[in-house]
Amino acid sequence: MGQASIIANGFTATHSLIFANCNLQCGEACSIIAGPHTASHHKSTLLIGGIFSFFNAGSATNQSNHMYRLGPMHQGIMERGCKTGSNSYVLWPADFGQFSIILGSHYSHPDTSMFPYSTIVAREGKTFVMPGATVCTSGLIRDLLKWPKRDNRHDDIENLDIINYDIISPLNVSKMYRGLEYLAKYDSDPDALEKYNFTLINKTIASGRENYAFAIDFFMGKYLTNLVNETTLEQNIPIGRQLFPKELPDNEKWIDILGLLAPRNIIRDQIIKPTISGNISSLQELQEKFFEIGNNYNNLVTDFLHQNFKKIYSITTDELTPQNLITILERWCETVAAMKSKRLADGLKEFDPNMRIGFSPDDINYRDADFEAVRGTPQNHPQLNAIHEHYTSYINNCYHAMDKLKDLLA
Repeated sequence: MGQASIIANGFTATHSLIFANCNLQCGEACSIIAGPHTASHHKSTLLIGGIFSFFNAGSATNQSNHMYRLGPMHQGIMERGCKTGSNSYVLWPADFGQFSIILGSHYSHPDTSMFPYSTIVAREGKTFVMPGATVCTSGLIRDLLKWPKRDNRHDDIENLDIINYDIISPLNVSKMYRGLEYLAKYDSDPDALEKYNFTLINKTIASGRENYAFAIDFFMGKYLTNLVNETTLEQNIPIGRQLFPKELPDNEKWIDILGLLAPRNIIRDQIIKPTISGNISSLQELQEKFFEIGNNYNNLVTDFLHQNFKKIYSITTDELTPQNLITILERWCETVAAMKSKRLADGLKEFDPNMRIGFSPDDINYRDADFEAVRGTPQNHPQLNAIHEHYTSYINNCYHAMDKLKDLLA
């Protein structure tokens, strides 16, 4: 059981590993790995035979691994940030992509790992996927803002878990690239995804492409802006060499180790091989190496930017100039503004007239006043204001980076 985790109100857990900041109440867990910030609050919830991380279980969420011939060997994955709706059921094995919402009962063993940020629904025994549907929702940004605040580990005690709170990372950028490739294949061959045991909802494909493009551009621009702001720039040295001074590394493929985000080859070369060879010979040495990798995240992201720069911007870092970097950042500001607008619009749905049903039940004429007294207005709602401030800070950082670049042109 990890630090600052809660198991309470009759929750039972057997044969399970529970990481930091989990909140498990009333329900049951059997043979699970609960990564950081896994939450289950309902009596009717059963988590079994799976890996969960930054997970939120809706009421009556359950899975089963009893459709076996050779013993209880079936298992599944709810990747980082998944949520389930009420009465969600999955027959393992299955793998659901990061930050997806899973609704209904799924029997067909879907693998949606190539489509993060999706809404996944069940109809007539089949699994249907709306790719990229959660990218621009207000709920996703709420998760980003809430999880660090719910890290209740004490500062005066050594933290044992490494928790990276990035909701758009090199890992899911790579998955989104893969998803875009599958969407391109699907256009010409609708059976291309049949082996993954799900069906795409055709009318959502165009918006899925757009949302993935938004998310990829947002990630690249965010860290590119940070890199410009953190680098002391000089006029007589090519800008690409100043931002990316190292040789191009092979950090393309990333993994999520229950809170730690890192390139797969780094884990292989710095953790697995030294442990097997005996160069890492104690738990203390192993822990120190994990923390060293976790603390190096921003530098590893810089390597990823270098690796993927031409793919997203159509020029190499050697061809980069202050002027075309300014153009890239100007476009990124537009992406940030568009994402902010989409997420605010999604949040404003909570103020729709239909959301006011049930307020002032004795006199409908006071419904709006009662609703506003309880829920507030869009102008004073803390979550909408937090979204506004979050994206405004990114735009301000971008303007600062562009001013630095303009100084090189003076």
